[in-house]
Parts: sequence; C-alpha cells; structure tokens
Amino acid sequence: MKWTVGQLVKLWKNMLLICSNVKASGKGGRRMLNYMTFNNTRNTNFPLLQGRKKAPFFPLNRTITSYAGVHRLKKTEKGLLSISQPIGFIVKNDEHALQLKDELSNWLVTENWAPLQFDNEPGRRYTAVVQNTLDDFEKFVDQRSGTVQFVAKDELGDKRTETINTTNTTIQVTGQAETPWATQTTFGIDADQFVLEANNGLYVQLDYNFIQGDVLKIDYKYRKVTLNDELLMTPISLQTNWLPLTPGYMQMKASHETEISYSERHY
Repeated sequence: MKWTVGQLVKLWKNMLLICSNVKASGKGGRRMLNYMTFNNTRNTNFPLLQGRKKAPFFPLNRTITSYAGVHRLKKTEKGLLSISQPIGFIVKNDEHALQLKDELSNWLVTENWAPLQFDNEPGRRYTAVVQNTLDDFEKFVDQRSGTVQFVAKDELGDKRTETINTTNTTIQVTGQAETPWATQTTFGIDADQFVLEANNGLYVQLDYNFIQGDVLKIDYKYRKVTLNDELLMTPISLQTNWLPLTPGYMQMKASHETEISYSERHY
C-alpha cells in the first residue's frame, strides 16, 4: 500500500494523541482519553480521536406548496442526523488486531436502535445505529484508526421527573422539542377512575375499580397501561387524547398524585 503525505500526517497525529494520553493518564497526568458508550457498553479499547462531524441540528424535510405567489408550509418531517466519529487503537500483534476487530464489530453492529453517548458531550444521548462500515480504516505500524458512521433518530438530554398533584401544577418541560412521557401512580385510597390532563389538550381517562396500594403506569410512547405490572387496556376511555409534552411551562393535574417522567429532546 502506498501512503500519501496526508495519510501519514493523520496517522502520526493520531498515534501521538493516543500515546500521549495513555502516558499522561498512567503517570497521574490530567489529560484523559474520551470514549463512547454504545448499546449501554463503554468500551475503553477504542478511544475517540479528534474530528467528529455532526450537524448542529437534525435535517428538516419541508413539504411546501406554492400557488399564485403564496407559499404554504404543509408538513415538516425530521430527518436522520449523521455522526462521524474517528476512533483509534493500538495492537500488540496480528492476533491481537484480529481480536480487537471482532470485539469492535460485536459491539457496534446491532439489529435495532441503541443509545449512544460521548464522554465529551455530557448530558446528551442519541438513539442511533451504525451506518455502513469503517471505509477509511487505516493501519500504520501498531496503530489502527477509522471513522465510525452513525445515524441518529433522536438527541436526548437529561431525564426528569415531576410530581403532579390533584390541583393545577405548573411544571417546566425542558429541552427544545415535544417529548413522550410516562407516569406512575400509587393509589392511597380506592377509586373508580383515574384522570390526567394538561393545558395543551392532553387528556387520559381510565375507568376502573382501583384499590388502595395499586400501582398504575402509563406509557405515552407505546400507549401502554399497566396495573401492578400487568397489561390493562380495556379501561381507556374514548375521551382520551394522547399528546406529548410541549417545551416550556405546562399546567397539569391528576385525580391522584402522580409522578410524570420524560427525557429532554433536542433539535
């Protein structure tokens, strides 16, 4: 293989980055390597290299109709966000290189969307999958490097929980975009109905004979209702209007004290 000057410079910089950080961390230095956590696994065999590429926000696909000089926005759909993350690692020999290659593919290749986090983006999570392969995979002496291509469908922030009372409760929904929610209610007394409502039109009504100690859970995303961890769908009233939480201040109330949880969503 013939190496260009640019490839050699890039590999040399990456090698210096990995080695200097390993040396510094091994001697109590302050410089620390950054890693990523994917599919709930943080793998320290593959440190992050400089050069991550990611747009500031998700692409927006607009449907616009035009007639007689008037332009009407009919629909907006959020596209997928591309994230390119260079990684690098050091191998001891050919056998070790093959072992790490298998470890990398076992870690990154998934059949479904999985959570993705970067050490140097604290408080942010993505729902992502790997797209394509490491097309630019390169090796130089004992150094290996390449760029992992992710596509993400969501960018999430902190997880938050608020308590909703039986009178109007003001909560601040943080983040930039609408977000799904989940609730948990423990009944302190017997009741024949549960109602959750908000000033954005959200309304959930369940007609059922609840007893003291029952634990009711509602998942907006999957329109799922469980009572004491068993599926409970028949009591959902036709008046129910499923809506996500909207960013900003909201007025909410419930017929019984309820905890509502959500994750911040960003553009």
